[in-house]
Amino acid sequence: MWTIFKLALGLALMLPGLQSAGPSQKSDWQLVWSDEFNYTGLPDPAKWNYDVGGDGWGNNEWEYYTVALKEKARVENGNLVIEARKEDWRRTTTLHQG
Repeated sequence: MWTIFKLALGLALMLPGLQSAGPSQKSDWQLVWSDEFNYTGLPDPAKWNYDVGGDGWGNNEWEYYTVALKEKARVENGNLVIEARKEDWRRTTTLHQG
């Protein structure tokens, strides 16, 4: 019984602090970056870039991340779509070399 009382008292003391820890209502916050995705096609290169790796990224990954292909990253219907596909790496490498 004493344990339940201590637990209830602890929660009662914490609740006011938790309620005030929510999002700030400050009106002086300023948006510093956004992309509304109100276009169709490749992601805006002024806002987005591609990390292609290809050398294992320091942990011996076999993946290679491609650049600027609509099949992999695109904007459609107001959303940024990032699509991962399992492909034959030999075929993909040949396409990028030539």
